Amino acid sequence: MYGRSGYSLLKNRLLAAALNPEWTPEQTLAVFEFLNDLADSIWSHYCVKLQELIQEQQRTPTDHSDIENAPSSF
Repeated sequence: MYGRSGYSLLKNRLLAAALNPEWTPEQTLAVFEFLNDLADSIWSHYCVKLQELIQEQQRTPTDHSDIENAPSSF
């Protein structure tokens, strides 16, 4: 749906809109702890799929792993 740069722009806009500069330190900590718990739950549930997606996104067209694994002629 979104390209990589489009996603980053959307994420930045959402973060800017979601952060409230008037939060108390206690409110900020509550949100931080909630988001950490949410991230942990997401990771626990989707670990393998997320790892596969991250690996896929990190691959580039200039990935030379097939050359590195080729038998050496020397």
